[in-house]
Amino acid sequence: MDTLKEIWDKTLKVIKEKMREETFKSLFAEETIAPVLLRIENGKAIVGLQHNFFSDFFKKNKMDILISDAISSVVGKRLEVEFKVHEGKKVVPRLPEKDDGKKETSSSFLKRFTFDNFVVGEGNRLAYSAAFAVSEKPGEIYNPLFIYGGVGLGKTHLLGAIYNHIKKNRPDIKVMYVTCEKFLDDLIDAIQKRQQLIFKRKYRKNDILLIDDVHLVKDRSGLQEELFHIFNEFHSVGKQIVFTSDRPPVEIPNLTERIRSRFLAGLVCDIQPPDFETRVAILKKKCELFKVKVDDNILKKIAERVKGNVRLLECALQKIKAIQSHIGRTITEEILDLILKDIAPGRKTVSPERIIEEVSKFYRIPVTDIKSRKRNQIVSQARQIAVYLMRELLELSFPVIGRIIGRDHSTIIHDYKKIEKLKEEDPDVKEVLKLLKEKLGYEQEKF
Repeated sequence: MDTLKEIWDKTLKVIKEKMREETFKSLFAEETIAPVLLRIENGKAIVGLQHNFFSDFFKKNKMDILISDAISSVVGKRLEVEFKVHEGKKVVPRLPEKDDGKKETSSSFLKRFTFDNFVVGEGNRLAYSAAFAVSEKPGEIYNPLFIYGGVGLGKTHLLGAIYNHIKKNRPDIKVMYVTCEKFLDDLIDAIQKRQQLIFKRKYRKNDILLIDDVHLVKDRSGLQEELFHIFNEFHSVGKQIVFTSDRPPVEIPNLTERIRSRFLAGLVCDIQPPDFETRVAILKKKCELFKVKVDDNILKKIAERVKGNVRLLECALQKIKAIQSHIGRTITEEILDLILKDIAPGRKTVSPERIIEEVSKFYRIPVTDIKSRKRNQIVSQARQIAVYLMRELLELSFPVIGRIIGRDHSTIIHDYKKIEKLKEEDPDVKEVLKLLKEKLGYEQEKF
Protein backbone atom coordinates (compact mmCIF):
# COMPACT_ATOMS: atom_id res chain seq x y z
CA MET A 1 0.00 0.00 0.00
CA ASP A 2 1.32 3.43 -0.94
CA THR A 3 2.45 5.83 1.78
CA LEU A 4 0.93 9.31 2.07
CA LYS A 5 4.01 10.76 0.39
CA GLU A 6 3.74 8.35 -2.52
CA ILE A 7 0.03 9.10 -2.95
CA TRP A 8 0.70 12.83 -2.86
CA ASP A 9 3.60 12.59 -5.34
CA LYS A 10 1.35 10.71 -7.78
CA THR A 11 -1.44 13.24 -7.19
CA LEU A 12 0.89 16.13 -8.03
CA LYS A 13 1.88 14.42 -11.28
CA VAL A 14 -1.81 14.25 -12.26
CA ILE A 15 -2.35 17.91 -11.32
CA LYS A 16 0.75 19.02 -13.22
CA GLU A 17 -0.67 17.59 -16.44
CA LYS A 18 -3.82 19.71 -16.08
CA MET A 19 -2.32 23.19 -15.72
CA ARG A 20 0.38 25.45 -17.06
CA GLU A 21 3.84 24.71 -15.71
CA GLU A 22 4.26 28.24 -14.30
CA THR A 23 0.99 28.00 -12.39
CA PHE A 24 1.83 24.56 -11.06
CA LYS A 25 5.22 25.74 -9.80
CA SER A 26 3.67 28.78 -8.17
CA LEU A 27 0.95 26.88 -6.31
CA PHE A 28 2.24 23.34 -5.79
CA ALA A 29 6.03 23.43 -5.98
CA GLU A 30 6.96 26.57 -4.01
CA GLU A 31 8.07 25.44 -0.53
CA THR A 32 6.42 28.28 1.38
CA ILE A 33 3.06 27.75 -0.34
CA ALA A 34 2.83 24.13 -1.47
CA PRO A 35 0.02 22.07 0.10
CA VAL A 36 0.86 18.68 1.61
CA LEU A 37 -1.24 15.58 2.25
CA LEU A 38 -1.61 15.18 6.02
CA ARG A 39 -3.90 12.15 6.23
CA ILE A 40 -6.82 10.31 4.64
CA GLU A 41 -9.83 9.65 6.86
CA ASN A 42 -13.60 9.23 6.59
CA GLY A 43 -13.63 9.65 2.83
CA LYS A 44 -11.62 12.85 3.00
CA ALA A 45 -8.11 13.86 2.03
CA ILE A 46 -6.88 16.32 4.66
CA VAL A 47 -4.53 18.72 2.90
CA GLY A 48 -2.28 21.00 4.92
CA LEU A 49 -1.64 24.67 4.13
CA GLN A 50 0.50 27.08 6.10
CA HIS A 51 -1.98 29.96 6.39
CA ASN A 52 -5.74 30.57 6.35
CA PHE A 53 -5.24 32.91 3.42
CA PHE A 54 -4.04 30.01 1.28
CA SER A 55 -7.12 28.00 2.19
CA ASP A 56 -9.39 30.84 1.02
CA PHE A 57 -7.31 31.34 -2.11
CA PHE A 58 -7.32 27.65 -3.04
CA LYS A 59 -11.08 27.36 -2.49
CA LYS A 60 -11.82 30.52 -4.46
CA ASN A 61 -9.86 29.14 -7.39
CA LYS A 62 -11.52 25.69 -7.06
CA MET A 63 -8.23 23.97 -6.28
CA ASP A 64 -10.04 21.72 -3.79
CA ILE A 65 -12.03 20.24 -6.69
CA LEU A 66 -8.90 19.86 -8.80
CA ILE A 67 -7.04 18.11 -5.97
CA SER A 68 -10.07 15.93 -5.17
CA ASP A 69 -10.33 14.71 -8.77
CA ALA A 70 -6.60 14.02 -8.96
CA ILE A 71 -6.21 12.17 -5.68
CA SER A 72 -9.40 10.17 -6.29
CA SER A 73 -7.94 8.91 -9.57
CA VAL A 74 -4.78 7.88 -7.71
CA VAL A 75 -6.40 5.97 -4.83
CA GLY A 76 -9.26 4.52 -6.91
CA LYS A 77 -12.11 5.93 -4.83
CA ARG A 78 -13.77 9.31 -4.37
CA LEU A 79 -12.13 11.54 -1.75
CA GLU A 80 -13.33 15.03 -0.87
CA VAL A 81 -10.63 17.56 0.05
CA GLU A 82 -10.54 19.47 3.31
CA PHE A 83 -7.89 22.12 3.93
CA LYS A 84 -6.24 22.46 7.34
CA VAL A 85 -3.72 25.02 8.54
CA HIS A 86 -0.64 23.21 9.79
CA GLU A 87 2.79 24.07 11.10
CA GLY A 88 4.92 23.31 8.09
CA LYS A 89 8.47 24.36 7.47
CA LYS A 90 8.62 28.12 7.87
CA VAL A 91 11.30 30.53 6.73
CA VAL A 92 11.89 33.32 9.23
CA PRO A 93 13.41 36.59 8.06
CA ARG A 94 16.94 37.10 9.30
CA LEU A 95 17.15 39.97 11.77
CA PRO A 96 19.37 42.83 10.68
CA GLU A 97 22.84 43.36 11.97
CA LYS A 98 23.56 46.41 14.06
CA ASP A 99 22.88 49.61 12.20
CA ASP A 100 25.91 51.50 11.00
CA GLY A 101 24.27 54.80 11.85
CA LYS A 102 23.16 55.50 8.30
CA LYS A 103 19.46 55.07 7.70
CA GLU A 104 17.94 54.28 4.34
CA THR A 105 15.35 56.85 3.45
CA SER A 106 12.42 56.31 1.15
CA SER A 107 10.50 58.86 -0.89
CA SER A 108 8.29 60.93 1.38
CA PHE A 109 5.26 60.20 -0.79
CA LEU A 110 5.17 56.66 0.64
CA LYS A 111 4.08 57.99 4.04
CA ARG A 112 0.49 58.50 2.89
CA PHE A 113 0.04 54.91 1.74
CA THR A 114 -1.45 52.56 4.32
CA PHE A 115 -3.64 49.48 4.31
CA ASP A 116 -6.34 51.48 6.13
CA ASN A 117 -6.72 54.01 3.33
CA PHE A 118 -6.54 51.45 0.51
CA VAL A 119 -10.08 50.87 -0.75
CA VAL A 120 -10.61 47.15 -1.33
CA GLY A 121 -12.83 46.03 -4.20
CA GLU A 122 -13.42 42.93 -6.25
CA GLY A 123 -10.58 43.72 -8.65
CA ASN A 124 -7.85 44.19 -6.03
CA ARG A 125 -8.92 42.00 -3.12
CA LEU A 126 -6.37 39.23 -3.74
CA ALA A 127 -3.46 41.65 -4.19
CA TYR A 128 -4.47 43.52 -1.02
CA SER A 129 -4.80 40.33 1.03
CA ALA A 130 -1.47 39.02 -0.23
CA ALA A 131 0.33 42.29 0.49
CA PHE A 132 -1.13 42.47 3.99
CA ALA A 133 -0.20 38.84 4.68
CA VAL A 134 3.37 39.54 3.59
CA SER A 135 3.58 42.60 5.85
CA GLU A 136 2.34 40.52 8.80
CA LYS A 137 4.69 37.59 8.22
CA PRO A 138 7.47 38.62 5.83
CA GLY A 139 9.35 35.67 4.43
CA GLU A 140 6.84 33.16 5.81
CA ILE A 141 3.93 33.43 3.38
CA TYR A 142 5.18 33.61 -0.19
CA ASN A 143 8.36 34.86 -1.67
CA PRO A 144 8.41 36.67 -3.97
CA LEU A 145 5.06 38.42 -4.23
CA PHE A 146 4.54 39.77 -7.77
CA ILE A 147 1.71 42.29 -8.27
CA TYR A 148 0.86 43.55 -11.75
CA GLY A 149 -1.71 45.88 -13.24
CA GLY A 150 -2.25 49.06 -15.24
CA VAL A 151 -1.22 52.60 -14.36
CA GLY A 152 -2.86 54.20 -11.35
CA LEU A 153 -4.55 51.10 -9.93
CA GLY A 154 -2.77 50.97 -6.55
CA LYS A 155 0.40 48.90 -7.00
CA THR A 156 2.66 51.55 -5.47
CA HIS A 157 0.07 52.12 -2.75
CA LEU A 158 0.37 48.47 -1.69
CA LEU A 159 4.18 48.67 -1.64
CA GLY A 160 3.94 51.79 0.50
CA ALA A 161 1.44 50.08 2.79
CA ILE A 162 3.82 47.14 3.28
CA TYR A 163 6.69 49.55 3.93
CA ASN A 164 4.78 51.59 6.52
CA HIS A 165 3.27 48.53 8.22
CA ILE A 166 6.72 46.99 8.69
CA LYS A 167 8.24 50.25 9.89
CA LYS A 168 5.50 50.65 12.48
CA ASN A 169 5.15 47.08 13.71
CA ARG A 170 8.56 45.50 13.06
CA PRO A 171 11.22 48.20 13.59
CA ASP A 172 13.82 45.44 13.97
CA ILE A 173 13.48 44.59 10.27
CA LYS A 174 15.14 46.65 7.55
CA VAL A 175 12.83 47.36 4.64
CA MET A 176 13.72 49.22 1.45
CA TYR A 177 11.51 50.61 -1.30
CA VAL A 178 13.08 51.40 -4.66
CA THR A 179 11.87 51.99 -8.18
CA CYS A 180 13.44 49.88 -10.90
CA GLU A 181 14.70 53.08 -12.50
CA LYS A 182 16.50 54.08 -9.27
CA PHE A 183 17.90 50.57 -8.98
CA LEU A 184 19.34 50.95 -12.50
CA ASP A 185 20.74 54.42 -11.74
CA ASP A 186 22.46 53.10 -8.61
CA LEU A 187 23.97 50.21 -10.56
CA ILE A 188 25.28 52.48 -13.34
CA ASP A 189 26.70 54.90 -10.79
CA ALA A 190 28.42 52.06 -8.92
CA ILE A 191 29.98 50.74 -12.12
CA GLN A 192 31.23 54.18 -13.15
CA LYS A 193 32.79 54.77 -9.72
CA ARG A 194 33.96 51.17 -9.37
CA GLN A 195 31.88 50.81 -6.22
CA GLN A 196 29.97 47.63 -7.05
CA LEU A 197 30.64 46.24 -3.57
CA ILE A 198 29.01 49.27 -1.96
CA PHE A 199 26.04 48.82 -4.29
CA LYS A 200 25.65 45.16 -3.32
CA ARG A 201 25.85 45.96 0.39
CA LYS A 202 23.30 48.77 0.08
CA TYR A 203 20.65 46.41 -1.21
CA ARG A 204 21.58 43.11 0.38
CA LYS A 205 21.74 44.44 3.94
CA ASN A 206 17.93 44.80 3.92
CA ASP A 207 15.51 42.11 5.07
CA ILE A 208 12.65 43.19 2.79
CA LEU A 209 13.09 44.65 -0.68
CA LEU A 210 10.19 46.33 -2.50
CA ILE A 211 10.88 46.97 -6.20
CA ASP A 212 8.41 49.07 -8.18
CA ASP A 213 7.96 48.83 -11.98
CA VAL A 214 10.24 45.82 -12.38
CA HIS A 215 9.11 45.45 -16.01
CA LEU A 216 11.75 48.08 -16.81
CA VAL A 217 14.45 45.39 -16.52
CA LYS A 218 13.51 44.29 -20.03
CA ASP A 219 16.38 44.65 -22.54
CA ARG A 220 18.84 45.31 -19.70
CA SER A 221 20.87 42.13 -19.26
CA GLY A 222 23.27 43.65 -16.70
CA LEU A 223 20.41 44.80 -14.50
CA GLN A 224 18.74 41.40 -14.78
CA GLU A 225 22.00 39.71 -13.80
CA GLU A 226 22.38 41.79 -10.64
CA LEU A 227 18.71 41.38 -9.74
CA PHE A 228 19.05 37.63 -10.22
CA HIS A 229 21.90 37.40 -7.69
CA ILE A 230 20.12 39.65 -5.17
CA PHE A 231 16.99 37.56 -5.51
CA ASN A 232 18.88 34.32 -4.91
CA GLU A 233 20.53 35.67 -1.76
CA PHE A 234 17.26 37.03 -0.37
CA HIS A 235 15.29 33.90 -1.17
CA SER A 236 17.91 31.50 0.22
CA VAL A 237 17.77 33.06 3.69
CA GLY A 238 14.04 33.81 3.80
CA LYS A 239 14.21 37.52 3.10
CA GLN A 240 11.08 38.92 1.49
CA ILE A 241 10.93 40.46 -2.01
CA VAL A 242 7.89 42.16 -3.53
CA PHE A 243 7.75 43.26 -7.16
CA THR A 244 5.25 45.36 -9.07
CA SER A 245 4.90 45.50 -12.84
CA ASP A 246 2.56 46.77 -15.52
CA ARG A 247 2.23 43.22 -16.90
CA PRO A 248 2.64 39.61 -15.73
CA PRO A 249 6.09 37.99 -15.86
CA VAL A 250 5.18 35.88 -18.89
CA GLU A 251 4.47 39.05 -20.91
CA ILE A 252 7.61 41.02 -20.05
CA PRO A 253 9.74 40.89 -23.22
CA ASN A 254 13.43 40.04 -23.43
CA LEU A 255 13.79 38.50 -19.98
CA THR A 256 16.28 35.74 -19.34
CA GLU A 257 14.48 32.54 -18.47
CA ARG A 258 16.12 32.34 -15.08
CA ILE A 259 14.94 35.81 -13.98
CA ARG A 260 11.46 35.10 -15.37
CA SER A 261 11.36 31.87 -13.39
CA ARG A 262 12.29 33.80 -10.24
CA PHE A 263 9.40 36.21 -10.77
CA LEU A 264 7.08 33.22 -11.11
CA ALA A 265 8.48 31.40 -8.09
CA GLY A 266 5.99 32.88 -5.63
CA LEU A 267 2.47 34.29 -5.86
CA VAL A 268 1.60 36.30 -8.98
CA CYS A 269 -1.60 38.35 -8.70
CA ASP A 270 -3.12 41.22 -10.62
CA ILE A 271 -5.03 44.40 -9.87
CA GLN A 272 -8.00 45.07 -12.14
CA PRO A 273 -9.56 48.51 -12.74
CA PRO A 274 -12.06 49.31 -9.97
CA ASP A 275 -15.74 48.76 -10.70
CA PHE A 276 -18.31 51.51 -10.23
CA GLU A 277 -19.04 50.75 -6.57
CA THR A 278 -15.34 50.67 -5.72
CA ARG A 279 -14.73 53.97 -7.53
CA VAL A 280 -17.47 55.63 -5.46
CA ALA A 281 -15.92 54.21 -2.28
CA ILE A 282 -12.50 55.50 -3.34
CA LEU A 283 -13.90 58.96 -3.96
CA LYS A 284 -15.55 59.02 -0.53
CA LYS A 285 -12.29 57.93 1.11
CA LYS A 286 -10.38 60.62 -0.80
CA CYS A 287 -12.92 63.23 0.31
CA GLU A 288 -12.11 62.34 3.93
CA LEU A 289 -8.37 62.58 3.28
CA PHE A 290 -8.63 65.89 1.38
CA LYS A 291 -11.18 67.29 3.85
CA VAL A 292 -13.54 68.24 1.05
CA LYS A 293 -17.33 67.87 0.98
CA VAL A 294 -18.91 66.75 -2.28
CA ASP A 295 -22.51 65.75 -2.90
CA ASP A 296 -23.00 62.00 -3.36
CA ASN A 297 -24.66 62.52 -6.75
CA ILE A 298 -21.60 64.41 -7.99
CA LEU A 299 -19.33 61.62 -6.72
CA LYS A 300 -21.41 59.06 -8.59
CA LYS A 301 -21.20 61.10 -11.79
CA ILE A 302 -17.41 61.29 -11.43
CA ALA A 303 -17.32 57.53 -10.92
CA GLU A 304 -19.40 57.02 -14.06
CA ARG A 305 -17.06 59.13 -16.15
CA VAL A 306 -13.61 58.39 -14.73
CA LYS A 307 -12.60 54.75 -15.18
CA GLY A 308 -9.49 52.64 -15.04
CA ASN A 309 -7.21 55.01 -13.10
CA VAL A 310 -7.48 55.90 -9.43
CA ARG A 311 -5.13 58.85 -9.87
CA LEU A 312 -7.61 60.51 -12.20
CA LEU A 313 -10.28 60.22 -9.52
CA GLU A 314 -7.90 61.99 -7.16
CA CYS A 315 -7.17 64.63 -9.79
CA ALA A 316 -10.89 65.36 -10.21
CA LEU A 317 -11.32 65.84 -6.46
CA GLN A 318 -8.28 68.12 -6.26
CA LYS A 319 -9.84 70.35 -8.92
CA ILE A 320 -13.13 70.40 -7.02
CA LYS A 321 -11.34 71.31 -3.81
CA ALA A 322 -9.53 74.17 -5.54
CA ILE A 323 -12.78 75.56 -6.97
CA GLN A 324 -14.52 75.33 -3.59
CA SER A 325 -11.60 76.87 -1.70
CA HIS A 326 -10.62 79.72 -4.01
CA ILE A 327 -13.81 80.51 -5.90
CA GLY A 328 -16.43 79.42 -3.41
CA ARG A 329 -18.63 77.88 -6.08
CA THR A 330 -21.04 75.00 -5.52
CA ILE A 331 -20.20 72.10 -7.84
CA THR A 332 -23.03 71.68 -10.34
CA GLU A 333 -23.20 69.19 -13.20
CA GLU A 334 -22.23 71.98 -15.62
CA ILE A 335 -19.11 72.83 -13.58
CA LEU A 336 -18.33 69.14 -13.25
CA ASP A 337 -18.38 68.80 -17.05
CA LEU A 338 -15.76 71.55 -17.25
CA ILE A 339 -13.66 69.88 -14.56
CA LEU A 340 -13.76 66.52 -16.29
CA LYS A 341 -13.45 67.62 -19.91
CA ASP A 342 -9.69 66.97 -19.96
CA ILE A 343 -9.80 64.00 -17.58
CA ALA A 344 -12.70 61.99 -18.97
CA PRO A 345 -14.62 63.17 -22.04
CA GLY A 346 -18.36 62.80 -21.72
CA ARG A 347 -20.24 59.91 -23.27
CA LYS A 348 -23.65 58.35 -23.28
CA THR A 349 -24.39 56.07 -20.35
CA VAL A 350 -27.08 53.47 -20.00
CA SER A 351 -28.78 51.62 -17.17
CA PRO A 352 -28.81 47.86 -16.55
CA GLU A 353 -32.53 47.88 -17.41
CA ARG A 354 -31.79 49.46 -20.79
CA ILE A 355 -29.21 46.78 -21.56
CA ILE A 356 -31.64 43.99 -20.66
CA GLU A 357 -34.34 45.66 -22.75
CA GLU A 358 -32.12 45.91 -25.86
CA VAL A 359 -30.95 42.31 -25.45
CA SER A 360 -34.52 41.08 -25.12
CA LYS A 361 -35.51 42.97 -28.32
CA PHE A 362 -32.56 41.55 -30.22
CA TYR A 363 -33.36 37.96 -29.23
CA ARG A 364 -37.13 38.57 -29.47
CA ILE A 365 -37.86 37.29 -26.01
CA PRO A 366 -39.62 38.96 -23.04
CA VAL A 367 -37.48 40.81 -20.48
CA THR A 368 -38.94 38.48 -17.85
CA ASP A 369 -37.32 35.50 -19.60
CA ILE A 370 -33.84 36.93 -19.07
CA LYS A 371 -34.53 37.18 -15.36
CA SER A 372 -36.29 33.83 -15.21
CA ARG A 373 -34.96 30.32 -14.53
CA LYS A 374 -35.47 29.22 -18.13
CA ARG A 375 -32.46 27.44 -19.58
CA ASN A 376 -33.21 26.93 -23.26
CA GLN A 377 -30.42 27.94 -25.62
CA ILE A 378 -31.84 31.30 -26.76
CA VAL A 379 -32.73 32.52 -23.26
CA SER A 380 -29.43 31.32 -21.79
CA GLN A 381 -27.35 33.12 -24.40
CA ALA A 382 -29.42 36.29 -24.10
CA ARG A 383 -28.92 36.23 -20.35
CA GLN A 384 -25.16 35.68 -20.76
CA ILE A 385 -24.91 38.54 -23.28
CA ALA A 386 -26.76 40.86 -20.88
CA VAL A 387 -24.42 39.89 -18.06
CA TYR A 388 -21.37 40.50 -20.24
CA LEU A 389 -22.58 43.94 -21.38
CA MET A 390 -23.43 45.06 -17.85
CA ARG A 391 -19.97 44.04 -16.71
CA GLU A 392 -18.08 45.56 -19.65
CA LEU A 393 -20.07 48.75 -20.26
CA LEU A 394 -21.17 49.65 -16.74
CA GLU A 395 -18.42 47.82 -14.82
CA LEU A 396 -20.92 46.52 -12.29
CA SER A 397 -19.64 43.96 -9.81
CA PHE A 398 -20.70 40.34 -10.22
CA PRO A 399 -22.82 40.35 -7.03
CA VAL A 400 -24.70 43.47 -8.22
CA ILE A 401 -25.35 41.91 -11.63
CA GLY A 402 -26.49 38.78 -9.83
CA ARG A 403 -29.08 40.74 -7.88
CA ILE A 404 -30.35 42.38 -11.08
CA ILE A 405 -30.59 39.11 -13.01
CA GLY A 406 -31.66 36.97 -10.07
CA ARG A 407 -28.66 34.63 -9.96
CA ASP A 408 -25.84 33.99 -7.49
CA HIS A 409 -22.53 35.66 -8.30
CA SER A 410 -20.74 32.40 -9.19
CA THR A 411 -23.29 31.79 -11.97
CA ILE A 412 -22.82 35.37 -13.16
CA ILE A 413 -19.04 34.87 -13.31
CA HIS A 414 -19.58 31.70 -15.38
CA ASP A 415 -21.91 33.56 -17.78
CA TYR A 416 -19.44 36.42 -18.19
CA LYS A 417 -16.45 34.15 -18.82
CA LYS A 418 -18.40 32.10 -21.35
CA ILE A 419 -19.15 35.15 -23.51
CA GLU A 420 -15.62 36.46 -23.00
CA LYS A 421 -14.34 33.22 -24.50
CA LEU A 422 -16.99 32.95 -27.23
CA LYS A 423 -16.38 36.45 -28.56
CA GLU A 424 -12.83 35.40 -29.41
CA GLU A 425 -13.89 32.10 -30.98
CA ASP A 426 -17.30 32.76 -32.54
CA PRO A 427 -17.62 35.64 -35.08
CA ASP A 428 -21.41 35.61 -34.66
CA VAL A 429 -21.17 36.34 -30.93
CA LYS A 430 -18.66 39.11 -31.61
CA GLU A 431 -21.04 40.64 -34.16
CA VAL A 432 -23.99 40.44 -31.72
CA LEU A 433 -21.96 42.32 -29.11
CA LYS A 434 -20.97 44.96 -31.66
CA LEU A 435 -24.55 45.52 -32.79
CA LEU A 436 -25.90 45.76 -29.25
CA LYS A 437 -23.13 48.13 -28.27
CA GLU A 438 -24.07 50.41 -31.15
CA LYS A 439 -27.72 50.26 -30.11
CA LEU A 440 -26.70 51.33 -26.62
CA GLY A 441 -24.67 54.28 -27.91
CA TYR A 442 -21.18 52.89 -27.41
CA GLU A 443 -20.21 52.74 -31.06
CA GLN A 444 -17.25 55.07 -30.57
CA GLU A 445 -15.77 53.13 -27.69
CA LYS A 446 -13.26 50.36 -27.80
CA PHE A 447 -14.94 47.15 -26.77
